[in-house]
Amino acid sequence: CGADGSFAALPGCKKIDYCHENKCGKSGRCVSGRSAYICDCELGYEAVAAAGGGQQCVEIDECVDARGAVKCGEEQGAGKCVDGIGKYTCDCKPGYEEAAAESGGQSCMAKMCGYANPITNAAEPRPRAGSKIFFPSTISYSCL
Repeated sequence: CGADGSFAALPGCKKIDYCHENKCGKSGRCVSGRSAYICDCELGYEAVAAAGGGQQCVEIDECVDARGAVKCGEEQGAGKCVDGIGKYTCDCKPGYEEAAAESGGQSCMAKMCGYANPITNAAEPRPRAGSKIFFPSTISYSCL
């Protein structure tokens, strides 16, 4: 406050651009905030803590995050999960085919060979006649 009762001129504040250098990478957009920045990442990418502070956008591994490796049957030897941008696919081994998983996404399902058929002069097959047979199952018959 001056002797004449007025305020001196204020110098003003300059807004800091925390996105001066794009720190999010090529798969995200930097959004400058009041005291920091955040990354708005593209589909299939997520913001993670960057070395030295801040954030950066990195690709999401759907084989891990979406349980693609489990759904593709890697542990059972049915297929292998292939990570993509925002999705995964299954590379299924012979005898298996890619199909929609009940819990969403894809899975490797055993191919259906058909139904167990009765044979003349044979006991009831195991599994029973009319049962669905999937790879790698076998049908046992015994002659009467």
